[in-house]
Amino acid sequence: MTSLSLRNLYYLTHRIPINLEPPTPPLLEKNLPPTRLQIEKLIKCPLKELGRGSFGKVYWKKNQKKTSVIKVGSNSPKSLAKFKKENAAYDEIEYQGNCQYINRRIQFFTIDLCPFLELSSFSESSILSAFFQKNFCSPFDVQQILKHILQALEFLHEKCGLVHGDIKPDNILIYRKNLGTPKYD
Repeated sequence: MTSLSLRNLYYLTHRIPINLEPPTPPLLEKNLPPTRLQIEKLIKCPLKELGRGSFGKVYWKKNQKKTSVIKVGSNSPKSLAKFKKENAAYDEIEYQGNCQYINRRIQFFTIDLCPFLELSSFSESSILSAFFQKNFCSPFDVQQILKHILQALEFLHEKCGLVHGDIKPDNILIYRKNLGTPKYD
């Protein structure tokens, strides 16, 4: 062997890592939304299903410090693209200065192409449809809720150039900032 071929042999054996381990299987199945138990195992936090739609599922994420809402898509490129678009909308909302009536994004991440979008903290009674079932609302309360929803939609449309395409009571989150003083979102 010449020194050139020895150098090539050294290069091949020392510079290119060779993985002899079998490939690890993906954590989540392709094109399927992960189960609640799979997600709890991945994020190490208990969850409670809040709702589901064509995009995936929504869960309450509860830990000792805070409660938040986490949206989970299916493990597919199409779902990932939708979530990236929604994440970009939150970028625009933050760039435009936020709106007090629009929930805040905490984080966006993916695991095996499966998108996760975590949104700001809310209590369990914060879905508008559940709020109306549990609470008596005066006409003034309803007027205030609608006013705040319209202000949020105006902000999305006028400042951010965005249109919310799925407005319904199950997609509107409501919370109270201070006890005794209703604050609607």
